[in-house]
Amino acid sequence: MTRADQLPEDLEAERALLSTLCAPGSEAVAGVLAFSLPEEAFAHPGHRCVWAALRGLLRDGQEVNSITLKDALDQAGHLGRVGGFNGLVDLLSAEEVGRPQVLVDLLRRKWNARRLIRMGAALAREAQAEERTPESLVMQLMTEGAGLLMDGKRGRWEAAGEGILEALQSSGYLTEDPHAAKGCTLRLGLPTLDAALKRLAGNLVVIAARPKCGKTTEAVKSAFAMAKAGHHVAFATLEMTAKELYVVLLAHALGITQDQAARGELTPMDWSLFMDLKETLDRIHIYPFDPDTAWPMVEACLRQAITTWNCSCCYLDYFGLVGKPEGEFFSESARSAALSRRMKALPKQTGCIFVVLVQINRDLGDAGEPGPSNIRDTGQLEQDMAVGIFLWREPCKDPVAVQRGQRWEYFAKIDYNRFGPSYLKTGITLDGAHAQIHEVERTTDQRPDPAARRSRATQAPLNL
Repeated sequence: MTRADQLPEDLEAERALLSTLCAPGSEAVAGVLAFSLPEEAFAHPGHRCVWAALRGLLRDGQEVNSITLKDALDQAGHLGRVGGFNGLVDLLSAEEVGRPQVLVDLLRRKWNARRLIRMGAALAREAQAEERTPESLVMQLMTEGAGLLMDGKRGRWEAAGEGILEALQSSGYLTEDPHAAKGCTLRLGLPTLDAALKRLAGNLVVIAARPKCGKTTEAVKSAFAMAKAGHHVAFATLEMTAKELYVVLLAHALGITQDQAARGELTPMDWSLFMDLKETLDRIHIYPFDPDTAWPMVEACLRQAITTWNCSCCYLDYFGLVGKPEGEFFSESARSAALSRRMKALPKQTGCIFVVLVQINRDLGDAGEPGPSNIRDTGQLEQDMAVGIFLWREPCKDPVAVQRGQRWEYFAKIDYNRFGPSYLKTGITLDGAHAQIHEVERTTDQRPDPAARRSRATQAPLNL
């Protein structure tokens, strides 16, 4: 190919830009410029691979150097395209520049020129074939030309947006890291409710229900969903032994009955599934305690788990079994309120999500929809929680289902949410033998008549 026929390119500028942005200490400028230029802007295939590896490292917040780039290229199967590690080191030894933006602009100009040449060649071939009208070819040229002019600007705006977010955070205007949003999300395994459980890191979540309505099963399901998403979780129980809770967890994970899990009656398929889920199950750390164990002892174990395993969520089953603080209190409700305030401090200080299981007042009866005012132990929990999740059952109204022996219909709802929709309700199926809860329909109901509910202000207990 003669020089007159050669497409516009500048391989030395590509080498210099890669060497400059991959140099130690260049992460800040690289974080802006690397996302303003696509891989296609590099004419050399090996340079494209290094540019893609650089962008991947920056996106994941990793350090950029020859070793991490080599690993990223090796993982992608592209290390050979740059001549191996020696070729990569040679590439990164090119001359660095003080203003890499100049090289970015230069390479974008060369890239756009190559695109124009290819665009014109394709247009010329189609015009020569006369298979399309000249008008349609002109419209195509205008559309592609407009797209060419806009390319690159989106990346600049995205990079500028990142800088604005960092500036707002450093000034104290933003208290939540946008990049850590996934760690702020609580998963219940119920899609209708999960979509509303955002921004909960550092907050107290309450799961409330009467006995036998699925509190522990839902907590186990939530812990498993969090572990499956890659999070370590701690599960403190004062109601079960560690073995009993492991049985519930295993029954849920494998979809078998708790009797089968307790006796180890697993089929070859169950064993295969267990081995596949072993890594997930190992992220759930169970801490059994005797009933009436003082909160400081439970708290110390949970803090150790958070420090050791970097747990993003902790579960407590359940509030009423924790030993209440000793001392002079006006009433048992005030004693429970003091415990609630101490529990609220744990997520605030550690940044984890703290999920507490509580009982519903028995005076509500065996059926009927509960709310925050029906929490059994203390109204202070209602003030301290960021989210209130309620499980309950109602007599089955379907004659066919009743004839089959189904007595109850089960429901779950969010009835208070500081960071999202404050009332979401969905139907669920509860299979206690298999430790399974599944959503059976997605229904979002209007909040019940406010006149029939006490306000939060009238529910507050005596302050100590």
